[in-house]
Amino acid sequence: MYEKSGRIAVTLPQRKDQALQAFQAYQAWAEQEARRRIEALRIDGGGEYASHNFQRYLKSAGIVHCVSPPYTSSQNGFAERANRTLMEGAHCMIADSKHNNEFWGYAVATAAHIHNRLPSRSHEDRSLLQHWTGTVPSIGHLRVFRSVTYTLVPPQKRSKLDRRSTKCILVGYDENSGSKVSHVYNPTLQRIVSSRDVIIDEKGWIAENQNTSSALDEIEITLPDVSKHDEMEVNEARPLEHITPPASGSADSDPEGFCGETIVVRPPNLGAQPREQEVSIPAPRRSQRQPKRGQKFNWGLVQAMLASMEEHQTLKAALESEDSAHW
Repeated sequence: MYEKSGRIAVTLPQRKDQALQAFQAYQAWAEQEARRRIEALRIDGGGEYASHNFQRYLKSAGIVHCVSPPYTSSQNGFAERANRTLMEGAHCMIADSKHNNEFWGYAVATAAHIHNRLPSRSHEDRSLLQHWTGTVPSIGHLRVFRSVTYTLVPPQKRSKLDRRSTKCILVGYDENSGSKVSHVYNPTLQRIVSSRDVIIDEKGWIAENQNTSSALDEIEITLPDVSKHDEMEVNEARPLEHITPPASGSADSDPEGFCGETIVVRPPNLGAQPREQEVSIPAPRRSQRQPKRGQKFNWGLVQAMLASMEEHQTLKAALESEDSAHW
């Protein structure tokens, strides 16, 4: 990890004694990319970095070896936070793919590949890769981890009637080759290959997970058949025990206060068929009120009322009348 830009590089060695070779390869690549030399190496005191060959190489290259004291991970907090970010991203991808942890290393490398292309607030919303190279990286090649892929078989390895592609699983990207080369797992060969001619089918991965989840969710539960038991209980009618009524006239023999009346309980007649009850649907109720007709305007009545009114013919007669104060 380059501390200034925060760019993360992941290498997957098979053994711990290959740490020196991995560091030498990273040093050559980083100094060529950044046009600067590595001045210091900060580690947490792991045994793979404390070998005599590793110490001898750092001294010969003029690199300061900074080792944090035991149980003080906060002193190397930048690397610890980055490690946590990568492990959480890898854990989410593995859990979402619903597979085992056989490709956990490639999941971590894929998480680093995505993390380098995410915007960072410490770099004014620029990605770590953009801060490293000065160019905006492409993210159009990113696909769902462990998607179904169809990898082209080279013409040199197939005949005319053989299949031109093989079904594989996407496990990551080649960081050094850009976004054109993908790492896929070939189940037939049981190995991981790098290919540029790859068709990724994300829908096939979604359908496969849906079928797996539906198969796990659908659990068949067999319930006991209680229909026969219920029929036996209904058909086998048992006679009721004879009830002897108490003697009438005694208050002690009638504690419930039935006044000596006999209560007769008859068993249900199971042989008779129940009668179907006829349900009559009432007719919709209508209002009995007669609607009132609207009164039309009678112009003749208005003319008769005007004719009955006394109207003065002249202004003098109107002023001399009793209603002159209203005029």
